[in-house]
Amino acid sequence: DPDLIRRAASVLTDTPRDPRLSPVFADLRGITCPLFISVGSKECLHDDSMRLANRLREAGCSVVLHEAPNMFHGSYAFSDFIPESRASVEMMGRLVRDFTRGSTLVLRRGETMSCRE
Repeated sequence: DPDLIRRAASVLTDTPRDPRLSPVFADLRGITCPLFISVGSKECLHDDSMRLANRLREAGCSVVLHEAPNMFHGSYAFSDFIPESRASVEMMGRLVRDFTRGSTLVLRRGETMSCRE
């Protein structure tokens, strides 16, 4: 319900573009660590997630964007029951493991992200 969202947001701020409501509106310059965004194609925040990934790239940040087909908000909580959710959770785990080991991540064909300490 959009009205409910507006009323809840009004507790924090009187402007809908406040970065406390969404990082899409934040100053993203200077972020040096790689970021991972996972979003379902049926996610209620899908468009915001795509916008955030684009804004991060424009600000010079390294971003891994994973779009899980047909997944919905909170679908990762059902990874024991939904194979697509399980695959996404496993991918997140591999990225965290590789990052903490200092590996180089292969993002897309020909694109990599170095995981340095």
